[in-house]
Order: sequence, then structure tokens, then C-alpha cells
Amino acid sequence: MRQHGKTFEKIVYPGAAHAFHNDTGGNWHEPSATDAWDKTLAWLRKYLGT
Repeated sequence: MRQHGKTFEKIVYPGAAHAFHNDTGGNWHEPSATDAWDKTLAWLRKYLGT
């Protein structure tokens, strides 16, 4: 992403596995999912004005 001049933020959540945001599956990790969603919305507002 950096190489191509893209704006991004990468966060790795310790203790969260693949599909940690899927609240219907066994990998649901609520603290990580909640934080990731809040940060996603903030990022969208900042860079897209939504």
C-alpha cells in the first residue's frame, strides 16, 4: 500500500483469529470487533467525509 501511495491503517488484534468480526461464528471476538468497527467508521469519516 505504501509503495503505491495509498492511505491505510493496519491493526493486528492479539487473540483475534480470522473472521473475528463474524458474530455468528466461533471466532467472534467482541472486544476486537467493536474496536475495529469504531476505527473503521472513524477512518471513513476522516478520509471520505461520511
